[in-house]
Amino acid sequence: MSEDLNRLKEIGAQKIYEDTHIALKYVQSVIHESFEGLNRVQFLGFVSILEREYRIDLGDLKADGITYFDSINSKENINQGVFVSPKRTKKFGLVYIIIALVLFALVAFFSLENQDTSEVRKLDDTAIESAQKTIEPKETIKPLAVIEDTNDTKLADVNMSVITTPIEEEKVVEEKKAIVPQSLQIKPLSRLWIGYIDVKKRVKKQTVIKKSLSLDPTKEWLLSLGHGNVEIEINGKVQKFHSTQSVRFIYKDGKLRQLSIDEFKKLNKGRLW
Repeated sequence: MSEDLNRLKEIGAQKIYEDTHIALKYVQSVIHESFEGLNRVQFLGFVSILEREYRIDLGDLKADGITYFDSINSKENINQGVFVSPKRTKKFGLVYIIIALVLFALVAFFSLENQDTSEVRKLDDTAIESAQKTIEPKETIKPLAVIEDTNDTKLADVNMSVITTPIEEEKVVEEKKAIVPQSLQIKPLSRLWIGYIDVKKRVKKQTVIKKSLSLDPTKEWLLSLGHGNVEIEINGKVQKFHSTQSVRFIYKDGKLRQLSIDEFKKLNKGRLW
């Protein structure tokens, strides 16, 4: 990566946008070498503006972009190739035989399946009847205990307590436990470019937002922001950041940590975006 490209990243997408009036999302795409949202003409035009504005040489970046767009064009040309289907041979007799065999196989399959289903139902009914016969209502027996007195002996009813496993009480306690809703929201204080990467699936997306963006709080995310003038809310708790430079974070298990450029690249397979 050239020093001139690193210089643009240090300046930050927000400042470049203010200097050149190139749309913020295009600035982010160029400086982070993410060519998917551009076409060849846009890319070359933006590179020329940046070279002229900051008096830098982006020759390596321009070569990478041209290689990318050439590969895209070659794939489109391959997909536009014409395929000629082979001539059909008229073997109607063989076709009829195959159709008849397929129909016979289908009829036999459904017949066997219906037979197996009826047999299973008969077995289930028999099992239910036998289970019902073995179940008898239980009566609560209150035992009698003998209480001896110095003058007389008499019988009295004694209530005996039965020790049982408190499964039902545990269920009630679990139901009463408050379920805290999880949330992850990025709230920009000004127009913001954001790139976010699903770490597990390695799927990355980018967009420009003016209002808050909600992400799945159960996933692990790598976040790249065009500037750090932003608030990030996690489970109702807000963390505030104030920076005109681009910032990067990792979100995992409900926790957010700011990353340096080298840490972000290490987690993103050597790429800055």
